[in-house]
Amino acid sequence: LFTASQYNSIVGNILVSNSYGIYDNACNYNTITGNVIRNNGYGFYVSSGWREVFTGNMVFTSTNYGVYLVGGQRISITGNHFYGDNWGIVIGNSANATKYNVITGNTIAYPVGQGIAVYHGSGTTVSNVISGNHIYGAGGHGIYLYGSSYNTITGNAIDNASRTTNNTSHSIYLS
Repeated sequence: LFTASQYNSIVGNILVSNSYGIYDNACNYNTITGNVIRNNGYGFYVSSGWREVFTGNMVFTSTNYGVYLVGGQRISITGNHFYGDNWGIVIGNSANATKYNVITGNTIAYPVGQGIAVYHGSGTTVSNVISGNHIYGAGGHGIYLYGSSYNTITGNAIDNASRTTNNTSHSIYLS
């Protein structure tokens, strides 16, 4: 998807060994469902999207992030499975506002780094909901909030975070 693509459904594809499984730049009202995304640089790269739905996808071994959501608003990332990505889901870290997003019901297994990270960039990262996710075997923190505000973190199951040798990571870490 590229700039201003709207009202598309991307369903049932197998996307392997690309820079981006799905690249979504300034798009609105798209639904991405039931795709298998494996061995890409990014599973989903979403920049400045609005009211999009990512559900029921399987994302494996992304060398950067399973999901990288920067500057998006009212994005729903629900019921997906992530396995062995460098980092599971990263939201924020943008010059644009990243807010009102819902990350719920996902399984994130064995990310090399963080399971879910919420970052403040030069824009605002606020009022996101992270609930009902199961994160296990993270090499870093299960959920990591950095400089972001007014987010709701509730009902997540985080098992065996910090499987690195120094065991310095936490289930939920705020800084």
